[in-house]
Amino acid sequence: MPHVDPDRLPLLALDEDFAAADDERVHLAECPTCLADYRAFKDVIELGKEAGPDDLQPPPPPLRVWQAIEAETRVERRTAERRTAAPRRLRYLLLAAAACVLGVVLGAGATLGWQAARPAKTPADTVAASSALEPVGNGGGTGDARLIRDGERYVLEVDVRDLPLTNGFYEAWMFVPGTTRMQAMGAVRPGEVARFPLPSGLDPAGWRGIDISAEAFDGDPGHSATSVLRGELRR
Repeated sequence: MPHVDPDRLPLLALDEDFAAADDERVHLAECPTCLADYRAFKDVIELGKEAGPDDLQPPPPPLRVWQAIEAETRVERRTAERRTAAPRRLRYLLLAAAACVLGVVLGAGATLGWQAARPAKTPADTVAASSALEPVGNGGGTGDARLIRDGERYVLEVDVRDLPLTNGFYEAWMFVPGTTRMQAMGAVRPGEVARFPLPSGLDPAGWRGIDISAEAFDGDPGHSATSVLRGELRR
């Protein structure tokens, strides 16, 4: 059974001239290969239409797309004598990436008028939770922590100030209040804002505690038990 022209599938997914293409509609109903490709284009275009102006910078294609492209490229290198006939699947994947970008632009363009009537978005709109960091014991210093919503992920932003000099370094931690469960986020320096993406699977609703500890260069990845600042993220 001949396939639908690959160059037609993105147009069909965008519903351009599809009503008049009776033979192509019949073919898609009977050919699972072409139907699967058509649905893949349709999915990425629908996702693009849900995007807003903040997403005008096109996101990179999903990791599985690049992995598939890399796999096809390896096959192509092993069969150099067939390079004049580009693999059908590689062509579809490249078209899917292009359709994703096109869908984002179309979706953003369709919502510009509505977005123009809304108040301008401010940086505060992206802050999911925040906390002042208070000294522990008689230690000095102060600071702030913010949980930033960045698309589908969260980023912890830490700003510490006026901490005493140390021969080691300071490290930021997240922990579950009332437990000993702690997650190291990374080193911080007084006077500098540090940003740490939350590890996959770490639920910020439970890991609300923020701890700044004084650490020594001893190679021990555990908490030193010397906390200098602490706080709890709240909405």
